[in-house]
Amino acid sequence: AKSWTLLANASDKSLIRNAVTSAMSEFMGMHFSPAYKFVDLNLNGEYLGNYQISDQMEVRKGRVNIPEQDYPLTASSDISGSYLLEVDGFEEGNCFKTPIKQVPVRIHYPDDDEIDVSQTQYISNYVNNFENVLYSNDFAHKTKGYRCMVDSVSLANWIIGTEVSANIDGFFSIYFYKKPQDPLLYWGPMWDYDIAYDNDIR
Repeated sequence: AKSWTLLANASDKSLIRNAVTSAMSEFMGMHFSPAYKFVDLNLNGEYLGNYQISDQMEVRKGRVNIPEQDYPLTASSDISGSYLLEVDGFEEGNCFKTPIKQVPVRIHYPDDDEIDVSQTQYISNYVNNFENVLYSNDFAHKTKGYRCMVDSVSLANWIIGTEVSANIDGFFSIYFYKKPQDPLLYWGPMWDYDIAYDNDIR
């Protein structure tokens, strides 16, 4: 990982909501929690304000640390993972919509300029099947229900974090990922909480 973000936290007068959420994520034992280091930014002698240095949301060592896929793909490539996904209310980038609730899901990894149509097809079918199972009559079944497709701990932690922070973006911008040769979807990282904690009128 060689790139970082400078978060202005412009919607947050306290400037600390994203950092507090990262600390909460660490406390809950989420597999990846974005960095938070505050800096006063000066450019050409002009003070531009206080910013938070943080991680990019990307598949890299030290970030969302899951195995990277082959690029380019070969005949023996395993396309069962890894994938970094986001429920993205803005419907930006490489997106598809789920069949029942029409949830827009963005594929962040593999990158837009590297992903093959077979990978897009695989992960969209996988997520769509998850939604079908979730809304089926067997949704609570031990082996046929949604639990056999999710990492329950990361899902529970994500829900707790969303509720504790009262995150209005909790169902508008959600990151989750899938590892290779692993049938589970994992929730996180917890990212973009500047309008959480009662910082929005909706």
